[in-house]
Amino acid sequence: MRGLALRDGELTLVEDVDPPRLGPGEVEVQVLAASVNPTDLELAAGVYDAGLAEAGRLHLPRTGLELAGVVMRGGERFREGDEVFGYIDLLHGDKTHQERIAIGEDALALKPPELSFVEAAALPLGAQTSLVALREEVGAQPGQRVLVNGASGGLGVYAVQIAARLGLHVTAVAGAGQGAFLEGLGAHRVLDYATVDVREASETFDVVFDLTTRLQFAEIAHLLGTDGRFIPSEPLKAGVDFTEGAESGQRSVDLWVPRGDGELLGEVVGWVRDGSLRVVVDSVFPFAEHAAAFRRLREHGKRGRVVMTLEERD
Repeated sequence: MRGLALRDGELTLVEDVDPPRLGPGEVEVQVLAASVNPTDLELAAGVYDAGLAEAGRLHLPRTGLELAGVVMRGGERFREGDEVFGYIDLLHGDKTHQERIAIGEDALALKPPELSFVEAAALPLGAQTSLVALREEVGAQPGQRVLVNGASGGLGVYAVQIAARLGLHVTAVAGAGQGAFLEGLGAHRVLDYATVDVREASETFDVVFDLTTRLQFAEIAHLLGTDGRFIPSEPLKAGVDFTEGAESGQRSVDLWVPRGDGELLGEVVGWVRDGSLRVVVDSVFPFAEHAAAFRRLREHGKRGRVVMTLEERD
């Protein structure tokens, strides 16, 4: 079975990946499309090598979080032949840059017929994480003001849309030329990070959602209202001290959404089907051109997810 493995310090397409082994509550899915995520760059660069080596997974397929495909061995919820999408457990089990994976049924949802496999693979992590962050962790209310930093990326495009759907006033921060695009997704105002340093802004927000992993809590605390919330996509990189700002009511949100949730993804599917949530795919590459897909992920000016397609094979 084919998959991406780290060989001699580089991600390489290999043919000797072990077939998936199903555990309790898991199904086998043939992966037909899989996203390329910023976390994959860190996995490929060896950032998490110590943990992977301890788990015995250093040379196994180690990249790939989101997928869309077809169930090959069913379980209680899904049958053979069902078209599904979702994202894997971030810490355990198979990753999606291989032809077939074992994945928990509760991490999947049925793919809506309105979406291609490529589109479905670009949806789950960004949409579910944004929904959990804004509605469940922050409890955002209509009329509140949110700043989304990194708004045109694979997670940002959903953060903007879901924030607007929840009735928030959305200020989006992205690169040059993204204004009309992000306004079309629901942003009320778009700032070009090349000309505006959000850390120097004088206005305040109820929520600052940083998807770039570049903002530090201390740098943006003045942007938060009395009970404002800072949501860093990676808290450890944001210098977060969860006691900081306690006297004023300001807080950082420890955002951790470690796997797909079929119920939440089903809710997202409803928004896709009624036209209130748009899937955004930046670019598509065949699996054999994985190096080009990873190069695209490093480039500026992307809109949405980079996705790889894996052709169906026996």
